[in-house]
Amino acid sequence: MKLRSFILTIIILSMLSGCNKAQTSEPPETSSTISQDPTAASWDVSSYERLDGITRLYEIDDKIDGVRTWQLKFKNDNCSLIGYLSIPEACLIEQTPYSCLVYARGGTMYYGYLTFEEVASFARGLNTVVISTEYRGAGICTGKDENGGAELYDFLKLIDFCEEFAFVDMDRLYMMGPSRGGMTTYQAIRIDDRIKKAFVHSGVADMVLSLEDRPDLRDGYYRMIGGSPEEVPEEYKKRSAVYWADEFKCPVLIFHSKEDPKVSYAEAEKLVTALESAGKEYKFVSYDDDVHGSHPEDWDIVREWCDFGAKGDE
Repeated sequence: MKLRSFILTIIILSMLSGCNKAQTSEPPETSSTISQDPTAASWDVSSYERLDGITRLYEIDDKIDGVRTWQLKFKNDNCSLIGYLSIPEACLIEQTPYSCLVYARGGTMYYGYLTFEEVASFARGLNTVVISTEYRGAGICTGKDENGGAELYDFLKLIDFCEEFAFVDMDRLYMMGPSRGGMTTYQAIRIDDRIKKAFVHSGVADMVLSLEDRPDLRDGYYRMIGGSPEEVPEEYKKRSAVYWADEFKCPVLIFHSKEDPKVSYAEAEKLVTALESAGKEYKFVSYDDDVHGSHPEDWDIVREWCDFGAKGDE
């Protein structure tokens, strides 16, 4: 009888432990139910938690028609990071690979936090898979935002993941970024030929000129980069595409307003001159206004520049 009572007690405690776990506010773990056959699991997005580096991947009820969005938690360089992956529903229903857009937001860890809504809106508006990551040091992300430093490799890690995703057509992988995200985009297409085309709105292309035009950013830049242009000139050069535009590995589409108050039009002019001298393929669209960022008409130009949608679409 004592043995039966002991066994019954163990069973009851086990059941109570399971109930407590079920009441947690965290999204449910999925790895215990994921098929280990990568072919069978390839259209089950949450199954990609099996990939090296991904620590969590769960779906968000984003309330945006036509797309589904997942929060992506991953590690790179011992940093814990959060990003988002948004996929057109038709891509998953039809099990047809789609184009993919790697998105680098503007701002810094202190300003312009990434949201799943903006990632999902790009996926819906452009009919493409979109993947992005927050910068190091922003929110609960660990590490330091170097404003053009090691965080570049977090975006390249996303491309590593894309190579494994059944729903991504790597022949149509693109990258975009506004403002500081433009600098990140330029850096990425300098070293990674997996990116087939890029487009940038109001992008930073000369960090020294940016400092001259925006002295209000000086202290922040010095902290993130490690000093002034005189103290660490090579750090500023590697953040300035005007010096190495001849190394771009894909065509780039550039948008910039002539009266942009945040990133000088002169930066775009210098970059275009460098691209022209290097014989690189590019398209430059300028405006006479003071908009920092995109114009509504930009997106038709972007759709002509990139081949979004399902593989095989006309």
